[in-house]
Amino acid sequence: MVNNIIGGDANTLHDVAAAFAASQAAQGVSYTEVRYDPVRAAVSNYTRATISQEAAVAAVSAGLRAGAEQHGIAVFSLLCAMRGKPPSACDAVADLAASVRSQELGGVVGLDLAGDELDFNNTTPFDYVPCFRRAKKVLGLNTTGEVPRAKANTTNDVLTAVEQMHADRIGHGYAAIASPEALASL
Repeated sequence: MVNNIIGGDANTLHDVAAAFAASQAAQGVSYTEVRYDPVRAAVSNYTRATISQEAAVAAVSAGLRAGAEQHGIAVFSLLCAMRGKPPSACDAVADLAASVRSQELGGVVGLDLAGDELDFNNTTPFDYVPCFRRAKKVLGLNTTGEVPRAKANTTNDVLTAVEQMHADRIGHGYAAIASPEALASL
């Protein structure tokens, strides 16, 4: 719903990103990375507005930079490939992240895998491992792998994220506590 309210409009994306930075500063956060899906940020099904994914990322980055500079904090972003989409969609987001990557405030610093981890783990029914390997090894992106918070495949997702996807970070890594094998790997 949020994406349909703010998506598809560069000015709104900029303003929301700047407000996010202000909110982080108000909470005493001095460094943060916000993660979002550039595909959904580029479209609003409510207003039927569409901008390019590059324009959406540019608007978010500019807003984050403005908010970060105004409040004296460091804010960057990760672009999210979404679970439930085919691996080619993951590759497209990885390519976008690599093409707009920036260490400037507000810049894109990596790739994340997000979404429905209950029905779509790292390898089933779609295999996201090749996308993340390419993002890391070929495109040189920082990567984050999300794992289920409470599901039987937590062990598999932690292990594939660390050992096969070469993720720099594990989102919801605390779920590994349920798996002695995953904890040993970490």
